[in-house]
Amino acid sequence: MNTEETNIVPNWNFKSGEIGSLPDGWEVRTAKDYPYLKPKFELAEKNGEKVLVMSGNGNDDCCGWIQSKFPMETGKTYRLRVVFKVSKDINPQFNLMFCCYADNHPYNNHGIFHFHKLDDGWIEGEDSFFVFGNGSATGDVRLLFRYSAQGEVCIKQVSLQECEPAAPRSVRLAATHGRGSVDKWAEAIDSAAADGVDLVLLPETFLEIDESETMDGPSVRLMAEKSKEHGIYVAGSLHYLDPTDGRSYNAGMLFDRKGDLAGKYYKIHLHTPEATEMGLTPGLDSPVWETDFGTIGMIICYDGWFGDVTRLLALKGAEVVLWPAAGAYKGLIHARSADNGIIMLSSTLGTGASIFDACGDDIINPTTYDSFFNGKKPYSNVKQWTAGDIEVVAGTFNLNELQSPANYGHLWASPGGYRNQYESRKLLYNEIQKEAERWWDTRPSRGYFPFANE
Repeated sequence: MNTEETNIVPNWNFKSGEIGSLPDGWEVRTAKDYPYLKPKFELAEKNGEKVLVMSGNGNDDCCGWIQSKFPMETGKTYRLRVVFKVSKDINPQFNLMFCCYADNHPYNNHGIFHFHKLDDGWIEGEDSFFVFGNGSATGDVRLLFRYSAQGEVCIKQVSLQECEPAAPRSVRLAATHGRGSVDKWAEAIDSAAADGVDLVLLPETFLEIDESETMDGPSVRLMAEKSKEHGIYVAGSLHYLDPTDGRSYNAGMLFDRKGDLAGKYYKIHLHTPEATEMGLTPGLDSPVWETDFGTIGMIICYDGWFGDVTRLLALKGAEVVLWPAAGAYKGLIHARSADNGIIMLSSTLGTGASIFDACGDDIINPTTYDSFFNGKKPYSNVKQWTAGDIEVVAGTFNLNELQSPANYGHLWASPGGYRNQYESRKLLYNEIQKEAERWWDTRPSRGYFPFANE
C-alpha cells in the first residue's frame, strides 16, 4: 500500500513547514490553555531528516498535543501508524498517546497501543479500528506528549489509511463443574466436544487424587487422550511430581489439539493446607501460551484472591484466563475479568461452572453491561447442560471484539481498557511488596471472629 497515495492525514511526513516552527496544517493544544502544561513542538533536522520534535518544558506534569484535522468517511476500518524515536527517559505507553478522533460518535476515540522496534532506534506503532457512523465526519489525529520534564520524541511520519476489517477470531469455550471418576470426566469432555467447543476446562485436581501423579498418571492421560481424540484443547489441574527437581506442585496443564502438552503452570499461592499437610511447593512463574485462536493464561483456585497474578497475565497478552478451582467466589471472577479486559473460565468441584466476558459479565446470568453495545452482547450461542453428573457451560467469543465494561471508545474505556493496563501514574508494586513483607505490627487489628455471634 502506498502511504503517500492513501494517507488521509495532511502533511503526514512534516515536509511542509519551517525548521523551528510548527509543521503546516498542524496546531498545538493543551487543556484550558494552561501555559505550564504546554510541551514543546517544533520541526527540526536530525541526521539529515526533517522530523517533528515533541519535548518536555521542564515540568513533570506537562501534557499537551499537536493535531491535524481532515475530512473522513465513517463506517469503515482504518489503520493508524506512526514512526518515531524517543530519548531514554520516555516510555511510549506512558508518556505518549497517538490518537484518532471522529466528531460524530461518542465511541470514536481510538489510539495506538502496540509498538515494536525498527532499525537504528526507530519505533513503529500501529493499530486498526472501526469508525462508527454513516456518512462523513471530521477526523482529528493527535500526537500527545505528557509527564516528562526533559524527554524528547522525534516523529518521522504519521498515517491514517483505510484497511480491511480484522477477520473474526472465533473461539468456543467450555467450563465445567462437578465431581467424578475418569469415566465421568471423559463423558463430560465428549459432550463438550460434540457441542463444537475449541477448549474445555476441568476443575482443580478434578480427579481428587491427593497423591502426586507423573505424566503417566490418570489425570494427564485423560486430558491428553481426549484432546487428541476430539482435536480440542483440554485443561485442568493435578498434584504433579516434577522429575526435574523431585518436588510436588499443584500443576495446571493445557493440552493442544494433538494431545501434546501446550503449557504448564505451577500454582503460586498455595492454600495453607496444601503446603503444611500435602507437602506441595509453590510455583514462581506466570506463563502465557499461544494457541491457534489466541493467548491463554492460567491461575488456580487461591490465586484468584491475588489480583497481581491475573494482571501480569493480561500484561503478557493473555486474552483468556483459565481458573480451575475447588470453589470460586463469583465476585472475584467479575473483578479479575473486568479489571483486565479478559475472558475468564472458572471450573470448580463445588461452586458451579462460570464464564465471564471481558466486561466482567456472567454469560449465564448477564447483567447490564450489554447496554453499552446497543443491546448486542459480545458473545453468542450460550448453552448450559449436564453430561452425566457434570455441569457444562459454553459460549462463543470473537477475540477481536473484546470490550471494556465502560465502553466509551478505546481511549476512554476504563477500567480494563487498553490504556488502563499501562498508564498507572505510579506503580505501587514495590511499596506493596514492602508492606506485605513487614512483620512488625503498626496497624490496628481488624479482628476476624467468624463465629462470634453463634
